[in-house]
Amino acid sequence: MLLWDANGFWLFYKRLERGTFERLRNPSSTQLEITRGELSMLLDGFQVVKGNKREHFADEVDIVRVTKHGQQC
Repeated sequence: MLLWDANGFWLFYKRLERGTFERLRNPSSTQLEITRGELSMLLDGFQVVKGNKREHFADEVDIVRVTKHGQQC
């Protein structure tokens, strides 16, 4: 995602472990403007138009911390 904030460009990159992002299109233009809420939904794996969770998105990711001695925290 490329964002212009009047001071320069921000480049955002997110790689999914599984699945794909919904592809949004604007048939009347090559540009697409979405709200902050729509962006949040898109990045969290929801269909922006329908509001449904898309397939192949991980709902939760378990992060386990292991000590030097091999014990989980």
